[in-house]
Amino acid sequence: MISHIAIAQYVLNDPKMDIGNSILVRQYPLTQDAYSYWLTVQKNSQSLGGLFDVQPSQITGNIHCTTNPAIPALGYISASTIQEKRIYISNTKLPGWQSQKYYSCTINQANQDQTNLQIYNYSDTSYGPYKYIGDFIVDLLVAPKSCLDCRYQGGTNIKPAFWPLIE
Repeated sequence: MISHIAIAQYVLNDPKMDIGNSILVRQYPLTQDAYSYWLTVQKNSQSLGGLFDVQPSQITGNIHCTTNPAIPALGYISASTIQEKRIYISNTKLPGWQSQKYYSCTINQANQDQTNLQIYNYSDTSYGPYKYIGDFIVDLLVAPKSCLDCRYQGGTNIKPAFWPLIE
């Protein structure tokens, strides 16, 4: 039995964890013989030829040539039931998590047209409105659109049907 194996890793302040993340874990149970076969395949294919690497070995599975059993055949056939579970990871459950919402985003101040609040004067069109400041909406802060909208980084703004309510 294999347990306590890392199935995902996140770097400190990974943007994927600003709200949370979801992973779909699938478990494929194997018999002891099937596990031994695939472990041998892994050892033979992943060794880099170092001094202390495992020496290549003959791989024998449960497939045999029907016309001449002396001819080696490569492969292993097994059947099992796949189990799967969706795991939700919330940054509120991670000890010491410090969300950094803006990462390397530059926030600048733009000139605001007080007669029409929908118009702002900022020369770089890759920036968009971020936040109004002042008691009477005096100024507008702008930030890169890639920091304001996850779709610029390949994300989506449509919540998946399986996503739980945010705590």
